Amino acid sequence: VFNNVSGLLTGLTEQISEELSFHIDEINDKSKSLSRINQDISASIDSNTKPLSLLDLRDKTLTELSELSSVNVKLGAAGEATLRLGPELTSRVIVKGNTSIKLGTKEINGLTEIITENGNRITGINGGKIKGLMDALRVTQTTNSELDTLVRNIVSLFNNGHKQGLDLNGNVGKNI
Repeated sequence: VFNNVSGLLTGLTEQISEELSFHIDEINDKSKSLSRINQDISASIDSNTKPLSLLDLRDKTLTELSELSSVNVKLGAAGEATLRLGPELTSRVIVKGNTSIKLGTKEINGLTEIITENGNRITGINGGKIKGLMDALRVTQTTNSELDTLVRNIVSLFNNGHKQGLDLNGNVGKNI
């Protein structure tokens, strides 16, 4: 029974991880697009033209990003966007000007974390698809770890019980 449950949890964890990776790739693609849009906005401001279509594209890209994760956006004088993941002003900047920072995932202490290409952890995401997937992943990873602990405790109790008894030949019991 424990092996079956563990197998189901592992399979579910893998599915959630794949979906999380897909959406992280989406964030990376949209962040890269936003950095190019920022560059084009800056270039069109330099040429004294009003980049309305670029501003619309920027807003559409920001809306799409906000569906994936909670974001904090600060607009510059020209209309270029600085994007942080998470609601806090202290959250990690992933787009500033024409630069975007690539995200990925890494397992840290048995739990999946979102990290930047520099290895910095992204914390404080409190909305969007990424938040839901991270929460689901925490539940499956934590539950599987707790299941492992439960099985180890049961085996230990059985082994202790066996050691206190005798087998059919009168020998002291051994571990299972």
